[in-house]
This record gives sequence, structure tokens and C-alpha cells, in this order.
Amino acid sequence: RSTMVNACSGKSTSLNVLLDTIESVSGRTLKRSYLPSRRVDASTIEMDPQLAQELYGWQHHTSLADGLARAWHSHLTAMAGIAK
Repeated sequence: RSTMVNACSGKSTSLNVLLDTIESVSGRTLKRSYLPSRRVDASTIEMDPQLAQELYGWQHHTSLADGLARAWHSHLTAMAGIAK
């Protein structure tokens, strides 16, 4: 039997803050376009890490900016290896 848990901070982040942070760590400007929300769109999504803490003693230690910077660095490293 599998149990799904959220590996997250438990803090909400707006899409604009997420995109600003991606731009900051990548040094690139993202093209953004804003459309009206649809009835099915959630206004906010917040995940809860409590089950991961209870089952595995897990808690987050990495900020959004640090996690995205690590992911960006890994992406660049992988792409450099492909280009060889």
C-alpha cells in the first residue's frame, strides 16, 4: 500500500512571486500573459506537509529561491552534458 505525501513548505506562493523567483534565479525574463480566470480555476492552492512529518519525520529546509536555483543549476548542468 502506498501513501502519498506532500513535500512542501506549507506556505502559499502566488504565481507572480513564483515567476519573479524563476526570473531571478535564471537571469531570464519570462513572457507572461494574463487571462480571466475560469470557474474551474482555484483561487489559491496550499499544500500541507503534516503527513510527511508524521510518517517520516520530514520537514522542509530549502527556501523556494534556493530550491529553484538548485533545479536551474541542475538543468544547466544536464544541458551542458547533452551539448558535448
